[in-house]
Amino acid sequence: MHTAFIEVLKDLWYFVISKQCATGSSNEVVLHPKKSPKTVLPLETPPPLEVSYSLESRICYIAQSHVRCLQTAQKKFDTLRGLLRYGDVVKVIQHKEKWSFVESTAVQGWVKSTCLTDDKNSVYPQLLHDHVYDEHHLETKKLRKYLNDELLGGLLGIKLQTSEWVIYQLTRLGTEVAWPLERPRLPGMWQSILSGKRGVSIGTEPKTGSVLEYNGDTESFIAFVESVTPDDSIVVSCVGRQKLGVYENKEFTRAQWREWRPVFISFT
Repeated sequence: MHTAFIEVLKDLWYFVISKQCATGSSNEVVLHPKKSPKTVLPLETPPPLEVSYSLESRICYIAQSHVRCLQTAQKKFDTLRGLLRYGDVVKVIQHKEKWSFVESTAVQGWVKSTCLTDDKNSVYPQLLHDHVYDEHHLETKKLRKYLNDELLGGLLGIKLQTSEWVIYQLTRLGTEVAWPLERPRLPGMWQSILSGKRGVSIGTEPKTGSVLEYNGDTESFIAFVESVTPDDSIVVSCVGRQKLGVYENKEFTRAQWREWRPVFISFT
């Protein structure tokens, strides 16, 4: 009987084992590795596009002194076509790498693009009424660079002179003055220096683009006539009329300017 009881226990044991295998249950603990969250990389910002600012088909200004205008877009022996001066106006026809093909009234050819700008205010002086322009002022330096320091004001390190301003204005207009060799061209001396010279007329009535000259007993000044109104009021610009280096742009009535008894020097 004892043997029969053992056999029954064995049968029960095998039954339990077979049941667990059939149902897939188990006491074994299966550990699944924890999945790490995906790392999201930030989107790379694309580098900014390099936009090449082209001066092609633009009106530009020579921003350096004595710019060589060449026949080819590279330096080669005997290819110089001419020289362009600071402030010359050119039209850019073509751009090629670091070179630009330009046309001016006097010459055409290739120049270095770094010599050009389309911002005329960075080349020509912009003077403000009642401001002092000494030798260190940027606008004074622009004006003297345009004139190639013809009157030596920059070399001497002095404030802007009225003769420099008036000659600058005449040059900008394209006025060709047949200056004799007499120097210096100081206020009060223009009439005597230019009297009888070709293309010069001297009178008592103002004209736009003429030069007003006052020659007094103790002081003299010259001014550039910017405009003349129908009632003969005039707008003039000058430097140093009342204080050395001070720029003026001012209107005077006919009664006011006639008190000076000036002469007006015109050029044809």
